[in-house]
Amino acid sequence: MKKLNNKGFAISTVIYAVLIIAVLIMGMLLSTMVFSKKTTDDLVYSVEKDLNSHIEEQDLKISSKICKRARTLHSETCTSSSTTGYCTAGGTSITYGQLGNTGVLTSGDAFDCDVNGDGNYDPETERFYYVTDLESDSNIAVLVFYTTANSDGKRSEGDGTEYNSNGTNYDGPITASSSLPTTTAWPKVTLYNNPAQIYNFNGGITVEYSGTHTLPKYKYTTAARLLTYQEYLKLPSAIFWEDFGGQNFPSCLWLNTPSSTTPQVYAIYAPYQLNIGVYPPGPTNSCGVKPVIEVKKTDIDY
Repeated sequence: MKKLNNKGFAISTVIYAVLIIAVLIMGMLLSTMVFSKKTTDDLVYSVEKDLNSHIEEQDLKISSKICKRARTLHSETCTSSSTTGYCTAGGTSITYGQLGNTGVLTSGDAFDCDVNGDGNYDPETERFYYVTDLESDSNIAVLVFYTTANSDGKRSEGDGTEYNSNGTNYDGPITASSSLPTTTAWPKVTLYNNPAQIYNFNGGITVEYSGTHTLPKYKYTTAARLLTYQEYLKLPSAIFWEDFGGQNFPSCLWLNTPSSTTPQVYAIYAPYQLNIGVYPPGPTNSCGVKPVIEVKKTDIDY
């Protein structure tokens, strides 16, 4: 009987030992699984954190740009009415500018520019078109606003403003510049070539009327400036039909280009015809102001 009890005790001891070993193994397995899960979770968290950081960094880089390539284009249906005569008659439509190609700037490319610094790139109110590079610095792009504007930087209607209320064409756009967006209205942009030399229609720096007058280097105090004749030649003419020559909008736009032999200043005209011409009105005539901005290419997402 004693031998049987000893044998039973031995068997019980073995069973208990096996159970203990099983429990230890299960514990180790569970511990390994928990550690593995924690390691996996840590890895996922680390990757997610890095990805979010990269995305935030890229978003920050993009949001810090002044201009971004447009994703849609402005367009309108044209009228055949003889009283409005802009666009192309016959009920067809016109599209302004082009979306362009990544990494390349072409005259007429459409951009949305956060000129007022509110963080939005509004395609309806902040549309600009690439004109050309700044003559004095190929690292700076020249862009023209899609419509006429006031000093508050917003779309304007009406007949426009005088070039120079003093009646002289050789002092610069003293009156017209007061209708350009101020640095308060468009704080994100500045003029890099300022003051800039004013040239006449032939590329010279003198005008001859009641004597010979040397054209100045004009200093703007605004965030934008006027387009020059040479810059105008770079752009597709269709761009100027937007808000131009139609009802409630001016039929001429000032260029910062005086005539060399008359007391006049050149302007782009849309005299209710199906074409656009350049003519010299007197400095006290009223024409619209189409703002031009200068932006470093490093500040453009193109």
